[in-house]
Amino acid sequence: MLLITTGPGGVAVSVAPKRAAQNEGDKIVVERVVVASDIDPAAPPAAERAFLDSLALERQPARDLSTVYDGWLARIEALGGGRGCRAFTRSKTRAV
Repeated sequence: MLLITTGPGGVAVSVAPKRAAQNEGDKIVVERVVVASDIDPAAPPAAERAFLDSLALERQPARDLSTVYDGWLARIEALGGGRGCRAFTRSKTRAV
C-alpha cells in the first residue's frame, strides 16, 4: 500500500508493507506503517529535494513490482535518518 497526501504541513508519503498472517493463512496483515511527512515540494531543504527526486519510477530497482515498492520503502525510511543529519543520499547499489 502506498499513500501520498497533501495538507497544511505539506506532502506526506507513507507505505504499509503487507504479509500473510502467521496463524491464519487466508488473512493479510500490515507489518508496519512508514511515513515521511511535512515535505514542502515548493521549497524543501536539500535532503527533502533529494528524497523527492529519488522517488521517480526510473530511479527504482525494476526487477518486479515488489522491488519497486521496496525501493520506495527504503527511501522513505532513509529520509527519517537523513532529517536527523540534514542529508539524504541514495545508495550507489541498485539492490534497493
